[in-house]
Amino acid sequence: MRAILKHITIAVYSFTTVALMVLTMPEARADWGGTITGSASSADIDNVKSNSLDQQYTLYTSGQPTGNIRYSLSGLYRHLQSRTGNDPYYWTTEFRPSGAINWSTPFLDLRGDGSYRADRDELGTTKLTAGSASAYGQTTWTSLPRLFASSSWAKNTNELELIGYNTWTRSLAAGGNYSNRTLYVNYEYSDQLTRNVDTNLDRVSRSHSGRFDYSKSLARQLVNFSTSYNVSSRVDKDNSTITGEPLVALQAATGLYLADPSPEFDALETAPPLVDGLVDVAAGQDYDLVNGMSHNFGLDFGQTVAIDHLHLYVDSLAALPLTWSIWQSSDNLNWNPVATNIGAPFSTLFLRYEFAFTQIQTRYIKLTVSPQLLNTPVDVTEIRGLITRTDITGNERTTDQRGSARLQFRPSKWVSWDVSGDAVRQSASLSTLARQEDAAQTSMRFDPARMMDLAVRYQWSRTNYTDTDEEFTYSSAAGAVLRSQWSKSVSTAATIDRTEEQAGETRIRRGDRSRLELRTLVLPALRVTSQFAYSEDERFDTGDKVFSRSINNNFEGEPTDRSQISVTYRYETRSARISAVRKYQTSVGARLSYRLTNTISMVGNTTMTTDPVREDRSYDGIVSWTPTYKISLGGAFNRIESSQTENANQYSLQLVYNWSLRTEISASYSLNEREGDNTSSSGRLSLFTRF
Repeated sequence: MRAILKHITIAVYSFTTVALMVLTMPEARADWGGTITGSASSADIDNVKSNSLDQQYTLYTSGQPTGNIRYSLSGLYRHLQSRTGNDPYYWTTEFRPSGAINWSTPFLDLRGDGSYRADRDELGTTKLTAGSASAYGQTTWTSLPRLFASSSWAKNTNELELIGYNTWTRSLAAGGNYSNRTLYVNYEYSDQLTRNVDTNLDRVSRSHSGRFDYSKSLARQLVNFSTSYNVSSRVDKDNSTITGEPLVALQAATGLYLADPSPEFDALETAPPLVDGLVDVAAGQDYDLVNGMSHNFGLDFGQTVAIDHLHLYVDSLAALPLTWSIWQSSDNLNWNPVATNIGAPFSTLFLRYEFAFTQIQTRYIKLTVSPQLLNTPVDVTEIRGLITRTDITGNERTTDQRGSARLQFRPSKWVSWDVSGDAVRQSASLSTLARQEDAAQTSMRFDPARMMDLAVRYQWSRTNYTDTDEEFTYSSAAGAVLRSQWSKSVSTAATIDRTEEQAGETRIRRGDRSRLELRTLVLPALRVTSQFAYSEDERFDTGDKVFSRSINNNFEGEPTDRSQISVTYRYETRSARISAVRKYQTSVGARLSYRLTNTISMVGNTTMTTDPVREDRSYDGIVSWTPTYKISLGGAFNRIESSQTENANQYSLQLVYNWSLRTEISASYSLNEREGDNTSSSGRLSLFTRF
């Protein structure tokens, strides 16, 4: 308690001193405010009780002591205290003051800001101290080129039980830009230094970038022309004293995941939490390695990269002898094996499985694990792709050039034509291959009346990775969309698309897609939408073709002025001609919202999903009562039924009391029942006020 009071005393004294110094300036005007938040909760899970108390205080002020100076100061203090069973209380604190100031002159605008953060806990497992400051200045004249410069500094010190680091960064930037009605020109120089005193990491990155944009309208705006050119050059210098062959993490566009026992076929779904950098937080409740499922964890790099290592992080010390396979793909649909039925060493320091393999070039890569059923859960938190860097002493230069042009022609109100092209020239970097890329696009739209709207388009691109011996790869796409408004209550839309890919003279892939949509207003309060989609995906190297069909119907409306209803039905199938893989999924959902009185509202939902291996159903209902503007009471019920997992029920209540316009008190209680498990419950009481 003394430590807590000491932190509060220091925070209040420091904040008040700075604020009073600013407020005592001549003609000082300031706005004060703050918030106080507190909550107490209790839970009973598997007959183990836990309690927590969360307090948070914020204080801020902003003002304008003179006509050309503005400032803002803020401070935050938080104390979280928790206890499980008969264990001693565990607490953490956060202390975060920050401030900013802006000074404007007739020709110059200057800004500066700074922040500090200190996190502590009672056991010493978290000791984070961080600080940052920055300054920015720019000219404010309008008829001359605008010049700007900035400088920033940041330091982070984190001491953990197993590993600690002390890292600081410094960055400088300067440049200018000029623009008028037809022209925009920009140039910027930046210099960034990153240094870690614990790992001897010391890297400097310097870059130059420029941009040129030009646009012009001709013939009374019947013809519009625009072009742009971007160039950037970066030099990375590594002054680190580490030796050996360090691994460098590759930047992934997104994470991928799918629970699928057939890893050679099927597209993985996007899973951003798998690449969010939080290696100590589980990425998903379904990513338990020992729950008896076939997991597929993947990465989409957005472009072809060189890779030779994968790290899969988990949330516990789980040195389990699992069986893994590594796969690569160019389209996130058909997968080719890199390594099958292999083991992986487990790092007890970093809590991760580590995979090493011969370097490959790919855009998509994934890990699959054979089903394992154990009692102790092991949740995946992160997946990373890495490349071995053998040269750490020389400088590395990367250059990126991009040019584009666009011509728009509109001879009449109902016809428009658009042609554009772009080119990319990129040199090799640490994590990407050097490439050349050219593309062209054209489209035409015909809109003679409100009843019909026809649009056609064609795209072509050519790509070559100059670091490899591969030929140019080509891709083309063409499509048409026809929309018709037959009456006020009936409209249709038809879409046809074709895509083709080839490497040199060899055809690789062709895809055809079509979609038909019908929208109907049956009654003033009932709307119906029906969609039918069909696609074919043919691989010429394997001779296989994948077919996909889907039907989607949606009914929605307002039968009365107090109710809303919607029903959705979807059926989709996927099959392959040669591999004879066939999958289907059916889903039905319904929702009813009804306002019984002016103060009582009810909402009900139900969903059912069926596929070849499982069937899931859920039902939920919500009732809310607002007798006055100060009080609102709500109750909810949710039931989940599944052929693969145990059924569960959840009941919850919530009461909110608006004491005043600035103060709110809320209380909630929930009860969870799962067949075969103990019942768990939790309650919370919260207070929020601002001044």
